[in-house]
Amino acid sequence: MNKSSFDLFKSFAGELDPISLQKKFLLALLKLQNVERGSIWIKKNNCYHCIEAAGKESENIIGIDIDEKQKSIVGWVIENGQRTVADTQSDARHYKELEDRLAVKSSLILCFPLFLKNTTDYNGADYNATSYNNDNPTYIKKEDRAFKPDKSYGKGKTVYGAVQIIDTTPEKSCVNLDERYLNYLQNLVDIGSVALSNAVIYSQKVKETESLKVTLQKLRASSTTIIGQSKKFQACMNLVKSYAASDLHVLITGESGTGKELVAKEIHRAGSRSDKPFLVQNCSAIPESLLESELFGYKKGAFSGAAKDKKGLFEAADGGTVFLDEIGDMPFNIQAAILRVLQNNEVKPVGSNEVIHVNVRIISATNRDIRQMATEGKFRQDLFYRLSVLPIELPPLRERREDIPLLIRYFFRLESLKSGIKEKKLKPDVMQKLISWSWPGNIRELENLIRYLVVITDGQAEGEYIDIDAIPDHFFQPAIHEEFGSIRGPSVTIENNQAVTNQIEKRKIGGYYTGTSNPMGILHQNNNELRNSGNAKYQIEIDFGNQTWDELEENYIRFLLRKNNWNVTWAAKASGLNRSTFASRMRRLGIRKSDICHDLNRK
Repeated sequence: MNKSSFDLFKSFAGELDPISLQKKFLLALLKLQNVERGSIWIKKNNCYHCIEAAGKESENIIGIDIDEKQKSIVGWVIENGQRTVADTQSDARHYKELEDRLAVKSSLILCFPLFLKNTTDYNGADYNATSYNNDNPTYIKKEDRAFKPDKSYGKGKTVYGAVQIIDTTPEKSCVNLDERYLNYLQNLVDIGSVALSNAVIYSQKVKETESLKVTLQKLRASSTTIIGQSKKFQACMNLVKSYAASDLHVLITGESGTGKELVAKEIHRAGSRSDKPFLVQNCSAIPESLLESELFGYKKGAFSGAAKDKKGLFEAADGGTVFLDEIGDMPFNIQAAILRVLQNNEVKPVGSNEVIHVNVRIISATNRDIRQMATEGKFRQDLFYRLSVLPIELPPLRERREDIPLLIRYFFRLESLKSGIKEKKLKPDVMQKLISWSWPGNIRELENLIRYLVVITDGQAEGEYIDIDAIPDHFFQPAIHEEFGSIRGPSVTIENNQAVTNQIEKRKIGGYYTGTSNPMGILHQNNNELRNSGNAKYQIEIDFGNQTWDELEENYIRFLLRKNNWNVTWAAKASGLNRSTFASRMRRLGIRKSDICHDLNRK
């Protein structure tokens, strides 16, 4: 065996394309044995499958399957893990029917097993492998399917296929059967089979990586991914579907973090303008002067720094959709300019005397009570009615608790794809705790929590469930929930009203309870007490007397305001509500700024 032969087979280690490598591998073996016909087979499911063939009529061999119950040379070699030489005229293992369609039959077959250390996919298709171990038979797992070895041969080796070198001459004189030569050839086959298996593994990993990239890109690009199955959520999605079929302007309301921009994108994506731009502007993110320039553009020299003309958002989105987020924070003078866009489909850039006609659909959103603002003169009524032709109000997360497990699984999967670690799961008591939480930050708060949990549990064993100790402490603090504030009425009392009792009792959805662990901010004031309580029963420790629900709510709000020095933002945070909802309840209950001043003066 000359050095050039070894160098040839060593060069296979640098070849990473399985298709190209298997052809080179087979042709090199045929050249060394001075024959023209040969084939490579792998064990796949319940048969032996030919993946490569060389020589005349090879096209009649590639792709053929031999049932594992059928006697064959390749089957014997794969199952026994040994090379063999077979005279096709006398060897009972030869599957003669396979060559019925061939004009030239084989006379002698030399067959070598192909070894590797691990099972893998071949060209993206699963194949079986047989492992040989001198000690105890073991199971080799591939995607949770087990393959059991039949016999014990080469320790630690796994056979995944076989290569045949075929002599077709009647004299059977082409193949060198010298034992020393066959041993050298076996070494070369082992080199080639390992190189081939490495190429297969590499190819599979590349495909897996590309698949993960595509999946991750779809998840990232599909910013309109909206998860939910609750009745309130589905009702909103039905409106989204209906609104997408129209071209009228849409007003989306809802608390911060409820997914208003996602809904806006979905309306655009499902509508007739989907192939046109979707541009976003947050009306509270930049100063008034810059906002006007961003929306309407400007002419060169309109102000200091305006070195050239610039298109505004409306002009750039011509034919498409403009999403105006936090519309309730838009200054009055810009509201008038927006009204002109809605009425006349025209914009006037800053510093220009000419108008530009545009064709845009406006989808606006706010977390404020914009109807009340319009009534109080804080927002233009004419603009409000033009923006809210098609209104949609998104429910807060605490009003769609059935969706929390779905969202948690979705965010865990997304973070798993981003970070490349195995997807985490929550223990049942952790899931129960998160379903019970008030979620003042809604879906955004939930997503951030999942990111936090993925980071702090990264060092844990893969697949390990996240337990209750990983949850931040604030999830165990008192909070008032929206669902309990919805039961009102001057004659309703805590003592005798069954509806309130039913609200406070736990309700089970999808295997988890959805009642809050602390519905009115008065239960389990100590975090450790709450952790150890198991949430078995609510322990109401205050006598509410004959207070109505409104009276109880008013007293609680005043208590929080006094506790937080009449800072509405801090009081709202302590209650578990966002500021706009808390302030809206203050107005409904008649709690005014004059009360705050009176209270402070009295102090």
